[in-house]
Amino acid sequence: MTRHARVLVRLWMAVMVVAGLSAVARAQNAPAAAARPDDTPSVKIGGVLFTDFTYTKSPESTDSDGHPFNPSQFNVGRTYINITGNLNHIVNFRFTPDIARESGAGSGLFVPV
Repeated sequence: MTRHARVLVRLWMAVMVVAGLSAVARAQNAPAAAARPDDTPSVKIGGVLFTDFTYTKSPESTDSDGHPFNPSQFNVGRTYINITGNLNHIVNFRFTPDIARESGAGSGLFVPV
């Protein structure tokens, strides 16, 4: 056997010994205890607002005293209220009403299918 072959055999044996020792070390680890699921009931309330601010530069309006002014307004176009919670680790719920303002005579919120 050549010198090069002996070196490769020794290297291979060293790798196998290290791999065997690490397998033995892994086998000695105790399994982790199973964690109990959290069954504490909870309720969370949140929301989302879609807003805008409108400033009308032209045309100017006139107030009751005859003074000109530029109308402006703060609008809330749509709102989502989120109510989420869980009764236990199996039963969860979510309730999300959609609150919107209608600006016309016809209903623009619901489209019939």
